[in-house]
Amino acid sequence: MQHSQKPVAILTIGNNGMLFFDGSLYDVGSIERGFVRFIDSSGRSDVVLLIKAESSLDLQAFLELCEFAKNAGFVQVQLAGKKDGQMENIMRIDPVQSGSDFTIPVF
Repeated sequence: MQHSQKPVAILTIGNNGMLFFDGSLYDVGSIERGFVRFIDSSGRSDVVLLIKAESSLDLQAFLELCEFAKNAGFVQVQLAGKKDGQMENIMRIDPVQSGSDFTIPVF
């Protein structure tokens, strides 16, 4: 991945699906409004959303979060998590590594 000067907003997915974003706690039903408020208040059109998954993440829920982010106006979604050799082999990815973390650009 090339280095980017775009601003980054971070969504952290904790245990039990808790969503931490912009200093607040959300659930899947309310996060889209949080994304829209964030983009509207930032006054920018080039913000990247970084999703940090600290627990397992259902693929359907992940795709839904990506759709919410895209609709709100984020220009890209990136996924960050801990490197797991088994997962890497299953997903057949070659992430850019920084310590034990990796980031995958999604859109």
